[in-house]
Amino acid sequence: GCPYDCFFCGSRHIWSRRVRYRSPRNIVEEIRSLQARYHVKSIHFDDDTFGVTSTYLHAVCRAIREYCPGLSWSCELPVQLADAQNIACMKSAGCSAIQIGVESGNDAILSAIRKSTTVKAAVRACDAVVRHGISLEVFIIVGFPQDTEETLRDTIRLMQKIRCDKISYSIFTPYPGTEAFRYCMERGLIGKDYDVSLYHHQSPANNFCLAVPPERFRAIVAGVERQVDKKNYRHRMKQML
Repeated sequence: GCPYDCFFCGSRHIWSRRVRYRSPRNIVEEIRSLQARYHVKSIHFDDDTFGVTSTYLHAVCRAIREYCPGLSWSCELPVQLADAQNIACMKSAGCSAIQIGVESGNDAILSAIRKSTTVKAAVRACDAVVRHGISLEVFIIVGFPQDTEETLRDTIRLMQKIRCDKISYSIFTPYPGTEAFRYCMERGLIGKDYDVSLYHHQSPANNFCLAVPPERFRAIVAGVERQVDKKNYRHRMKQML
């Protein structure tokens, strides 16, 4: 369960917003079983809500330090929890990579999609991760229905200046059953003949901006894709050296 309320996300419709915790001891017991059976040295916590509260986060880190010394691990983390104290605790427990959902470089868009954070807070969170020597992947979404050319430019500028190792870029995609999907239908951005199989996070067919014409949006997105490819290519080259 995810306690957040993002406009575009389908998680709460699947798992609800009530978080169900596994105990830190239960988590490390599973890790130890993987280490014993498969000699696992590195794992990724593929969990939207790995870091829900600082208290729980620190408890999990303490358990990993005590029972799984030497383990390298990665996870997703919300901007709200990516402060210096939490990042230091994660680093001491073997955290080697973090993914953070920044989404937009414009505060009005972040408010519209209910990210409950700001651009300044996102930049501060990313700086904290990088300062602690942890690899950082940033999630960015372009083409929200509320986006304009101006807000898209803000996101592009943020992508250029934000400190991170890799950018995972997506085009806004409305999921059937979500609030974002209804929003798009009510405003004529989605018709009754909508074929969900034709749309995905990198689909050139995606264009759900109310204020940006399809041709113009595609031109902007092409520039974003070149920028992302260039940044990620430099990261791959560094890894190979």
